[in-house]
Amino acid sequence: EIELIFELVCFAISLSGLVIRGIAIGYAQAGTSGRNTEKQIADNLNIKGLYSVCRHPLYLGNILLALGVMLFTKSLMFAAAGTFAYVLVYERIIAAEEQFLVGKFGDAYRQWTTRTPLLIPRFTLWVKPGLPFSLKMAIRGEFYGFTALVVTMFLLSALKAFTIQQELAADMFWLSFAAIALMLFLTMRFLRKHTRFLDVKERREEPLQ
Repeated sequence: EIELIFELVCFAISLSGLVIRGIAIGYAQAGTSGRNTEKQIADNLNIKGLYSVCRHPLYLGNILLALGVMLFTKSLMFAAAGTFAYVLVYERIIAAEEQFLVGKFGDAYRQWTTRTPLLIPRFTLWVKPGLPFSLKMAIRGEFYGFTALVVTMFLLSALKAFTIQQELAADMFWLSFAAIALMLFLTMRFLRKHTRFLDVKERREEPLQ
């Protein structure tokens, strides 16, 4: 069915954003920008892996995540306006973050920014990460987002059906997918809260001087 294919393409766009975020988080070391949620903290600077091809892969991931959801509505105007608004918001966030990092790392940071694009990756600049990939870190960082993505698309699908048919009707594909995602979420949340299965030891490379 063409409708489902379109929805899956939108889901794939959003999923690519989560994958980018997961890769960035899975290779990150402790005490780096992007590994905190409450304030700007950076004992070390990420300049390898995804951070060698663009300076803000987490924000790139967020934009793709939102883009797929907005396209799911089939409103190109909404998707364009929403993406533009996202970019404007992140432009301010990035400006403040980069000002902080310049003050923290000085010339080392400036040299990195002169060769590394802001958001659009340039893969010819790829530098191998200094730490092995941690699947546990990626799962810990993104299982909330994955669940929210699937549930959001299920709700949009139900809303779309209600708008057309004027009755509550759940698309069985998205209903089943959302149920599976919720079960996985509950499992991961239990493992994180009540076991040490997803615990990760602190990871550090040699600090950038």
